[in-house]
Amino acid sequence: MTKEPPTTDIGDYLKVFSCTAVMLQPLITIVLRGSEITSTTILLATIFSFVKFTAPAFIFGIIYTVIRNNESCTLQDYPRFMKDSWHNLFIPTILWILVYLIIMPQVQQVNHYHGMVSFAWQFINGNAAPHLWYSVMMLQFIVLMPFFWWLARYINRNSRRALSIGIGALCFHMLWLLGYHILYSPENYLLDRIFISFFIYGVYGVITAKFASQVEYIFTKIWWACLIVIIFILYRNYLLLEHISLPTGLQAISYYRFDMTLYAFAVIVCLATLYIYQR
Repeated sequence: MTKEPPTTDIGDYLKVFSCTAVMLQPLITIVLRGSEITSTTILLATIFSFVKFTAPAFIFGIIYTVIRNNESCTLQDYPRFMKDSWHNLFIPTILWILVYLIIMPQVQQVNHYHGMVSFAWQFINGNAAPHLWYSVMMLQFIVLMPFFWWLARYINRNSRRALSIGIGALCFHMLWLLGYHILYSPENYLLDRIFISFFIYGVYGVITAKFASQVEYIFTKIWWACLIVIIFILYRNYLLLEHISLPTGLQAISYYRFDMTLYAFAVIVCLATLYIYQR
């Protein structure tokens, strides 16, 4: 594997903002539970919708940084990569899951464990705490990193390939969102845990890393338009939240909406631009 450059990058900014913001989601949900609908609770619910960029931005940031630092990696580098990831990501995640399941089992989602089999199931599916599906999603992309290494080599700064792959990923994502809304039910909640839902952000992370200078230039030109998109969608969510029950109605502010996909990309552009100007 190539030596990691010592400087920070767009991916680092995205990961820091995402990890900080994602902590607000379970806290807001707890505060809203049992609360009456007031202007304050609607404001808190709108803040909940604001942090709905976290998973897309985190996946984008992970892939961007790995490709930027190790774009020439192949399957031969995978054992070393997984060894590093095991110490840096897998072990901390395992420890946190154990803490939640053993010390705070009351925060589990869907079904609580009642034996070794159900304990193991809660351990691997992200239900040990409201935000741990986030870690499950992240680890799936770490395991799948050889695909993104291959994709980076295939693109190889070929703009036509990058454009065709970007359009293809977008079309696939739109079809997946349609299928998700058809297939999803409380019994099929594991659809929320499948990497496919955030696959597009990994692909665009690769493209951005391979065409960093060109993409950064574009970001500095369109960030203001993305900011308008962010404000518009947040206001739209605010109006939506006025007519639904809380906190159960927060499910309406989902990652799996077309406008929230646009919102996630708009936030990614704005955070990346912040990095560019502060670099």
